[in-house]
Amino acid sequence: MRRLWQAIAQRQKIEIGYVSMSSGLRQNQWIAPAHFASDGERLHVRAWSFHHREWRDYVPVRVHHDSTFDVTPVGEDLPRDADWEEFVEIRLRPLSSLTEEQQAAVRLEYGFTQEVLSFEVRRSLEFYVERRWGLNRTGARLERC
Repeated sequence: MRRLWQAIAQRQKIEIGYVSMSSGLRQNQWIAPAHFASDGERLHVRAWSFHHREWRDYVPVRVHHDSTFDVTPVGEDLPRDADWEEFVEIRLRPLSSLTEEQQAAVRLEYGFTQEVLSFEVRRSLEFYVERRWGLNRTGARLERC
């Protein structure tokens, strides 16, 4: 974690051994970390992937402890990270298939002060917000509106 933070602060790219969730395999790659972000459950590092040639989110605990952590100055302008810079409005309401009484209970549970709970989030974190609030699960009590 410290080395990732230092790479951000010193505008460096860093070589890590990262275990991908999609393949389950460790792959050494160079990234240029730019930001830390939390989804309420875990920390993410927003970084430019030189291997994939795109901005990606990395979970620091999946960075292998015996990575080389070699660093070098970024030395080039990186593409704009539009998904980090842009915000989207998330509007949630109790699931429409619930009874009025159940919807009232859900509003209490989630601290609604109005009919709809509304907040802004960086576009790059939108997926994590939906997962954190359980919007992608069977039995969810909230839905986007």
